[in-house]
This record gives sequence, structure tokens and C-alpha cells, in this order.
Amino acid sequence: MSTDTSTEPTHTIFTNNHVIADCLDGRGPVSVRGSGFTSDAKITQSDSLNDLAILTIEHSLTPLRRADEPSIGMWVAAFGSPHGIAGSVTFGTASNVLTDERLLMTDAAINHGNSGGPLVNARGEVLGINTFKLEEESTVGFAVTWPALCLGALDCAGIAQW
Repeated sequence: MSTDTSTEPTHTIFTNNHVIADCLDGRGPVSVRGSGFTSDAKITQSDSLNDLAILTIEHSLTPLRRADEPSIGMWVAAFGSPHGIAGSVTFGTASNVLTDERLLMTDAAINHGNSGGPLVNARGEVLGINTFKLEEESTVGFAVTWPALCLGALDCAGIAQW
């Protein structure tokens, strides 16, 4: 009889607070679905003011690198599951950086279901977390940037990966 006591490493996932809000305070389970897996998750931090949340899961993930500061006009891609269509990506440019570099405005389509997904640059490095769009505009979306994450939810000193 063999007993395997090894466990998967714990990995951190960043998302929006509004994505997991219904699961706070034990109101529901949290699970993360990825390519070929579903894993239970634990909410380790939530910040409703900055609309950020940090989850941990015990499933191996490939980390995404953190991008340098965004610049207006740079190419971006928004990943997510708009309207439940998993694995979707839209493309656009960074239109503006607002509120002391805490919000990145983009014309990449960000719809319901893109929230919590990464907004990445041309090198696949994470610029921020897709957060919301202006309802009356189909091409004005926003992502929470690294500075907001680091000031609102996490000590980012020395962190190079998302």
C-alpha cells in the first residue's frame, strides 16, 4: 500500500471583488475553472473599495509576468468569459491611464464575464484586471492596474509575476 502525502502547491489568483462578492462570509463556495480543471478556492483577501480580491487554489498554474507601466496607445488584449463564453479574448489599445495610475482605460471590449480576467500587453504581461465598462459605450472599458492592487490589497515589493 502506497500513501501519497504530496499536495499541489498553493497558487494566488487576483480577481475583482464584485466577481466573488456573493461568496463572501460563507454565502457560497468558490471554485476556479480553467483549461481542463476545476479547483476549490479560498478567498484570502477582498477589497470592495478598490474592487479587488485575492484567491488561493491548490492547483498548478503558469504565472503571468507583471508588465511595466502602461502607455497610451499600446496594444492590449482582454481575456475572460463574456456572457459565459469561456476563453474569449478581445483586442484594442490603452486609451488612457486615470486616477493616479490606478485605472487603465481601453477600447478592447470588456463585457459581463470579462471581469476578473487579465488585461495584457503584446508580450503577454499583465497590465491589470478587467473591471468594468461604461454601459452606454461599447468600447470604453477599464482595468484596475498594478498600483491599485499593490496599494489596496497586496505588498508588491519585489513581485515580478502576476
